[in-house]
Formats: sequence, structure tokens, C-alpha cells
Amino acid sequence: MQDEDENELSKPVFWSGRQWAVTSDGLEVVGKPYHYCIPKAELCLLAFDNSGLLQWPEHMFRKRWCDTYDFGRAFCEAVTVHALEKRLPSDWNSLLLTSIEKSNAVWAYDGRIRKYLPGNEWSTADLAAAVNRVAQEELH
Repeated sequence: MQDEDENELSKPVFWSGRQWAVTSDGLEVVGKPYHYCIPKAELCLLAFDNSGLLQWPEHMFRKRWCDTYDFGRAFCEAVTVHALEKRLPSDWNSLLLTSIEKSNAVWAYDGRIRKYLPGNEWSTADLAAAVNRVAQEELH
């Protein structure tokens, strides 16, 4: 029997965090407050405002209910799991970080992620690790 606080996730689940999971369909909310699914085919979309930013991170980081730490990490994991790097601009890591910062998420805006990134060139794994370290700081 499904717990009423959890949504039915698409299978298989490749990675699961506190609020977001990477599934065969894309990114999905693990529990409440909403059943939210971002199809993997849409993860690479750029923002509608021609800013060149990634649409989904900027959009989700503005939502008060969204666990932005978990979404940032899940987004990185989804790009890797679904091999989407080739569909993104070559500087997509920088676009993701800029999307995070432009969203005015307090934890991103004050530069806490940047201090954990190795210089100007970093991988998806580096970004996921930096987001995770900031999340751990918040928990302690």
C-alpha cells in the first residue's frame, strides 16, 4: 500500500533525495506537496526569456515549496543518468550555476556553492558535491 504522503514514482528510480528523484521519466517529486514530473526531454530547455539560462532550475528555484538543494543535486544526477550533456550548451555547468544564482535562492545567492567548486572548470559530479555540501551545512 502506498503511503499517502508519497507519490507513485516511475520505475526505475536511479537516484532519490529528500524531495526529488531521478526516474526513467525524468525528475519527479518524491512526496508532497505536489506530484511534479519534469520529463527528461524537457530538462535541457532554455528559459523563455532568451536569457540563455536553463529553464527548469530557474523555474523551480523560485518556488517556495521546492527543496532547492535537493533539486540542484537531482538535476545534475538526471543530466548524467540520462546522458543529456550533449543536448546542452558546452557551458551548461555555468548556466546551471547562473540559473541557481539568478533564482535568488538565498543559499545560492550568497555564494556558498561557488566556494566548493574547483576553480572555473568543474564537472557535474563537482557541482552535485558542492550542492550536497551546502545542504549538509544547512542541516547542521
